Amino acid sequence: MKYRIVSTALSAALMAIPLAAAAVASASLSVDPAAGSSAQYHLSFEGHLWNGQHKVYEHEISLTRLSDTQVHAIVDKQESGQRADFSATRSADGMLTPAIPDEQFSAYNAIASLANAAPAGLSAGKAWDTQVVVDLGDSVSVSVPVHAWVATVNGQQTIVQGTGTLSTAVTYSGFHVPIELSIRLASDFDNGTFARAEASATEVVHAGPQTQTLDWTWALKRT
Repeated sequence: MKYRIVSTALSAALMAIPLAAAAVASASLSVDPAAGSSAQYHLSFEGHLWNGQHKVYEHEISLTRLSDTQVHAIVDKQESGQRADFSATRSADGMLTPAIPDEQFSAYNAIASLANAAPAGLSAGKAWDTQVVVDLGDSVSVSVPVHAWVATVNGQQTIVQGTGTLSTAVTYSGFHVPIELSIRLASDFDNGTFARAEASATEVVHAGPQTQTLDWTWALKRT
């Protein structure tokens, strides 16, 4: 079960923006670097987890897109001082599957899902539906239906917001338990290119007398 992130000014900047006049976005949305180029990202996590566990970390991520299907990734982990160097498979919708199972691209893939599903000719108020995969642990993930919309278009800037809920059952430590999950996302694109994003989530785990509410956030920024 995962993380809740440090609060930043991005919450106010992205999450609370009202719908603006119906300007049209200048470009389609994209989160990843162009083929043959690299991009760097900063990822922050903070979470209040099972039995009150508090988990915080920050990662510096470098992605080099070798082709339409292959990406080279380097992740520097500030909490441990370790570096992970590995390849990832890029799908047609821009999402990444790392060759090392322990590495996860939850935040990156969430924004890729929003961007890939966005219709052409985006304007303020334009809405669409997609699926966002949420990792709940090292081996547990669920696909959450998300309703997304353009909150504002201001010149080169396009801000997309989304919300989603899911009631399902998952297996934790051999026990099959029902959960209720809700997520909220916001992302800023500059001339169609991803700039920054933030998300928050709440998970209620109905484990009998040990029913608990977990919450987490993450923030991702292109540097």
